[in-house]
Order: sequence, then C-alpha cells, then structure tokens
Amino acid sequence: MPASVEIEFPAKLRFLFEPSRYKVAWGGRGSAKSWSFARALLVLGTIKPLRILCARQVQRSLRESVHQLLKDQIRELDLEDHYRILDTEIRGKRHDTLVMYAGLQGHTVQSIKSYEGVDVVWIEEGQSVPKRSWDILIPTIRKPGSEIWISMNPELKTDDTYQRFVEAPPPDSKVVQVNYIDNPWFGEEMESERAHAEATTDPEDYKNIWLGEPRGSISGSIFGRQMSIMRSLGRIGRVNVKKELAVNTFWDLGSSTGNATAIWLHQRYGAADHFVKYLSDTGHGMRHFWDLLEAYREKHGFRWGVHHLPHDGRANLQGAELINRVEILESLGKERYGELDVVAVPRVTDLGAAIEITRRRMTDAYLDEDECAEGIKALDRYRYEWIEAAQAWSRQPYHDQWSNGADSFRQWAVGYQPEGAPVAAGYENARGGFVKGGY
Repeated sequence: MPASVEIEFPAKLRFLFEPSRYKVAWGGRGSAKSWSFARALLVLGTIKPLRILCARQVQRSLRESVHQLLKDQIRELDLEDHYRILDTEIRGKRHDTLVMYAGLQGHTVQSIKSYEGVDVVWIEEGQSVPKRSWDILIPTIRKPGSEIWISMNPELKTDDTYQRFVEAPPPDSKVVQVNYIDNPWFGEEMESERAHAEATTDPEDYKNIWLGEPRGSISGSIFGRQMSIMRSLGRIGRVNVKKELAVNTFWDLGSSTGNATAIWLHQRYGAADHFVKYLSDTGHGMRHFWDLLEAYREKHGFRWGVHHLPHDGRANLQGAELINRVEILESLGKERYGELDVVAVPRVTDLGAAIEITRRRMTDAYLDEDECAEGIKALDRYRYEWIEAAQAWSRQPYHDQWSNGADSFRQWAVGYQPEGAPVAAGYENARGGFVKGGY
C-alpha cells in the first residue's frame, strides 16, 4: 500500500474511526454498512495490532461469515502487503493483527472466554442476537479500550438488540441510522430495484427492508396477529406466581446438534392461563433443567403440577442403559417427591391444525413480560419458511433459534386440558382427551 491512500466512506459512518465502546449502524438495504465496517477494521488493523472477532448469532460454516467480504476489501484497498489471507482467518504481515470468526449460538460463559483478549468485536446481522448471547458476550469483551461494533437491519421493535442499542443505548455509544440515501455509491441498478420495491411491495415491508424501520411483526409471522392482540389487551405484562396453585411445565427438547431445550412454566388461574416463567438453554441434560426448575419452585413456594414433554420424550436414548427423558425426569423428581407427574404429548400429525389451535388459545393467555422475555421473542419471531424458487411462503415453520420456544408453547395448546373443561372431538391430548379447535 502507498504511504498514504484515500479511503472512501459514507459520511455517516466515519464515526467508526472514533473511539467508543459501542458503535452501532442500523438501517436498510444499500446503505454500505457491511462494506464500511470491513474497510474500517482492515485500515485500523494496518495502523496497530488488533485482535478482531467477526461474529454472527448463527454461523454453521465460514461461508456464512464475513470472511469473503474482508478478502474482497483487502484486494480492493490494495492491502495484500499488509495481510495474509488463510482458509479460516486473516493475519497481519507487518502487525500482529488477527481476524477470527465465530457463531454466538451455543456458546456458554466458559466456552467464550477464549475471546477475552479481543480488541474489536464486529457483530454482523446484529438484529438476530438474543439477550442470552449479549449477556454472555459483553462481559467477556473487557480488555481496556475494547469495542463492540454492530451492523444490523432491524426486524422487530421488540428485538433485544434494537431495544438495547437503539431505544436505550448504553453509555459511551455511537448509534447511527444509515440508509441508501446516505450511500454516495448507491448505483442505478440498486435504485431501480428500490424504486420497484417502493411501488409494488407492502409499505411496512418496504420501510423495513429499505429504510430499516422495525416491523410490528416479522414477515411470514405465524403468531404475529395474536401477539398484537395480546399486547392490545394488556395480556403481556406482570404475572405474579400464585404459590397456592400448581405449576405445569411444557417442554421442547434440545439435541446434540445444538437445538435448545425450551420450557414454559404455567398456572391455571380460574379460566385464565398464566405463563410465569420461560427457560431455554443449549448443551445441557435433564438434570441441569430440573435444577433450574427446582430453584425457581423453592423461590416461590408452589407445588408441581404436570410436566408435559413432546412425543420424543418417550424415545430411548443410547447409552449403557436404554432410558427415555420422560423416565429421566420422573427419576429426578422421585429423589424429592416420590412421584412426579410427567406425560408425553402425542405427536402432531397435522402441524397446521396444531398452529391454528395455538392461535385460538393464546389470546386468552397472560405472559409475564420480564420472566418470559425470551419466550415472547420466540413467539414474535416464529415464522413460516420462505421458498426462494417459488417466491412464496411455505406452510412449514422455519427452524431457527426461536422455533424451540414456539414449539414448547404449542405443547401447552395441544397437550393441556384444564380439569373439568368440556372436550370436543378433533385433537387428542396427552391424557386421551381432546383440545378444542376448528381446522
């Protein structure tokens, strides 16, 4: 690289070169956010040695990282004399700058400690990072002068990243909304695409995609209308645990591939369904979740009702002895109670019918907005899968980090029958009765 070189940047993003603990750029398509973040990091890495972590919430392979974008910018800026591009990382030649990549999903407090010495973390697609990941990552990045950079196209107003860094940013933050109009290199092809979208797409979709304005509900949302109704009726707020009432649990079980185990805690109060707590975590067995449940029970002094596991809770696990998770949970409860009421909700044969039943029942429920915050996000973000080839929504839900929470909530809708409530033919529940619902 020459002794001096002109680096072009959108004016709104020049703050990337100014010291700050948090640097956040949010907005819509065509704003050059990712392009500018990559350039800024590479330039700063030629001035002094930096340990840079480029992260996303979900990164199953390096192809899902910004590795290719950084490679392209090294060539575009004529920085080959400064950087050695390797298969899984980028290393500085003149300084000890190191660029690494990671997915945040599945990390624990222990596993993420290897990043304690990082100078800069760049979170691309920050809108998808949930509270749990932020709570693990932020305390880990504690090197003096370390910075956290976030680029994102917001999706929902209720997303933790939007609430945390845009609605109420922490001290020492620089937060900028940047859109296509702020990009001096926004080309004619992109402008043609944008104008077509403005003329033909739903106004809310256009504002979200091109202006970065968060939606009231996610595109393709399965429960968006119901969540909106619940909020308008004040059914998402403070829900007190009543120690005289039993607490039921509804589970979706995780797996060795990184899927989360999700659990809703529920009380039937008169004719109302109260959800008082939501738990979710990855990489742990039944003992871990039972200990969390017992700690919560001891804090509030209630008794257990029925624990509802999905149908695969009866599937045998491979090991020294064949045992399923229904039996594991029963054995954990036996240590203290002698007997624990655990059932497996029968397998759903018509997922569309189960979703419709959940929609019908959920608007009569109450959710604690603090204790169930992550579960509420899961219900907000539960969506159908988009089929690119057909340019249409599938009737199958999209499986991501949010679907486990929605699936466990569905165990309640199809598996729970209030004692004494009338039954209607149509959908068998875990105890052989039926859950009301037309389909």
